[in-house]
Parts: sequence; structure tokens; C-alpha cells
Amino acid sequence: MSKGQIQSILFCDIEGTLLDEKGEYLPVFQFLYDIKNSRKPMFVLNSTKSYGEVAAYNLMLLSTNPFIYDNGGGLAVSNELVSEFGIKNAVQRDDIYSTIAIGIPKAELYANLTKIKEANKLDITILEDMSIEDITAYTGKDMKTAQLAKAREFSVPFILNNPDQAGLINSLLNDNAHKCTAGKKFYHYTGLHDKGTGILKLKEILNPAKILSVGDGLIDETMFRVSDEAYLVKGVDDEFATGFSDGVDYEELDGIGPEGLAELLNRVYR
Repeated sequence: MSKGQIQSILFCDIEGTLLDEKGEYLPVFQFLYDIKNSRKPMFVLNSTKSYGEVAAYNLMLLSTNPFIYDNGGGLAVSNELVSEFGIKNAVQRDDIYSTIAIGIPKAELYANLTKIKEANKLDITILEDMSIEDITAYTGKDMKTAQLAKAREFSVPFILNNPDQAGLINSLLNDNAHKCTAGKKFYHYTGLHDKGTGILKLKEILNPAKILSVGDGLIDETMFRVSDEAYLVKGVDDEFATGFSDGVDYEELDGIGPEGLAELLNRVYR
């Protein structure tokens, strides 16, 4: 397939959208397996998770499509696409993927966050300081997944132990070079990137005619902002997330997590 033939891309959040509360995606498994490397549209995972975590989901789907990881801090593209599109700034990662760095390296972020934490007596637990056993206990994930979760490259997740400090944390961690984003279980301290900037980077490379995105929560707002069509699935409580900024347009899908995603997939692929 020659350059310029990718007409559209569907970006999909993982937890709460692709996966239900049990970490399963049965309503969409067969569908995603059937369309795995389709380009009509191209199905791309977009997550706050690490490279290893998102790559594992692509592997389960037998997909070599690109994916966005570390909340937009990194972009993975197949070595085949690197050759096809002549991508110059990608570094080969393994036999399948090359990656493009967008964010600030984790070591720099961690040092800065630790300094701010100590200076302001913030009651937070930084993921990097947690043992694999502690991560497993907190997230309910297995040991291997916990190890992958800790292997962030462009973000530093942390737990906010004292909700009364939420305002203080936002004022301290959001500046002209960094930002703090609230996720489902962790806050994410990063450079000035997010799921939306990851989309824009891939759009710059592949030049699709249309961008679609689907998610389940406020952290997906940055995807919705840069999409031609955006979709929201229901949360585990059978309710839609609220609190989106004015002017953010999206269509609500009548289904919880992967059930709502199944509705969208049936619409766009059939």
C-alpha cells in the first residue's frame, strides 16, 4: 500500500474503553482481530500506559499499527511504516517498532517532582518509589503488568493520598514546561504533551483525511479536541463522564466500555 492511502484513523483509549473493569474486551475481541491491520480506518491505541503495556495489547490483537504511549510522550510506528513514509526521526526499538520521543525523559521529571514533593510536603506516592508488590496490590494487575507499568519513559505517575492537596498540586505542577493530568488511578506528571499532541504527531506523519477518537473520561478530552469525530462510552457506573470543557464536541455511545466501542466499530467498519 503506497503512501497517502490512509484515509482515516480511529484512536482508542484503553482502560474503560477497550477494556472493561475486569481488564477484558470480549465484546470487541473478534472484531478487532478481524480488522487488526486495516487502514479503513486504521485502529490506533492511545494511552497513558507505558510502551511495553500498549505494545502487549497490540500483540494480543496481532496488530502492527502505530500506538501512542506515556500520555502522548512517545509514539511507536512499525518499521514497515518508517520505510513506507520515510520517517526520519524514528529510532528502531525492536524487530517490529521504531519510536519517536515527544516528551521529557522520566529521570528529569522524577527529579523535579521529588524536589517539589519534599519542598512542599506533598502527600503523594510516586509510582517509581513503589515496589512491584505495592503496585500489584494497588492496581489489581499481575506482576508482569506492574513491571511494565513502572517502565514509563516520558511520565511519572503518582498517587494523591490527600485530596485536599489537589489544588496545591495543580498550581505547583502545571507551568510553562510541565503539566499534571488526573487519570483513573494515578495522576501523571509530564512535559507539555497529552493524548492530543500524540495524535497530532501521527497526523503530521501519515496525513489522514479524518481523525476519529473514542474514550470514556476527562483525560480523553485532549483527543476529542483534535478529532473530526469524537465518541464517549459509558463508565462502569452506566453513566457518561461529565465536566468536559465548553466547546468539546462528542457523541455518546450507548454502552459501557467495550460494549460502546463495539457499537462504534460496527458503524465505522461495516
